[in-house]
Amino acid sequence: MTAEKLSSDDTDAAADTDTDIEVSTDTVWFLYLLECEGNTIYTGVTTDVSRRYAQHIAGIGAKYTRARKPLRLLGWMAFPNKSEALKAEIRTKRMTPAQKRAMCGTLQQTAAAVTGPEPDSPATVDSP
Repeated sequence: MTAEKLSSDDTDAAADTDTDIEVSTDTVWFLYLLECEGNTIYTGVTTDVSRRYAQHIAGIGAKYTRARKPLRLLGWMAFPNKSEALKAEIRTKRMTPAQKRAMCGTLQQTAAAVTGPEPDSPATVDSP
């Protein structure tokens, strides 16, 4: 099926052929914030915070975190889809560092949900 608009008469027919239209509504996306070297904050989105945090720690995440090693996960927030997560990322990136740190108080921060380095490591996951 092409990406053309359906007329109102075609919407009922399209509903009967849901195999033609693939819509994923069950994928949760997360906005997450990392504190990095130099007292900087990295903001990103992912479908798996644990995996993405491990990638940043291993040096295979974003170019930014390869240059400024992540020290800890400040927190994350769930969104129903990628679009909403990306919109939140844009809003967050426009904030000052002080505003981002204040926002961290509202984010989820459970260390058990993140697979990271050993507790004695400088990249320990803890609350701000």
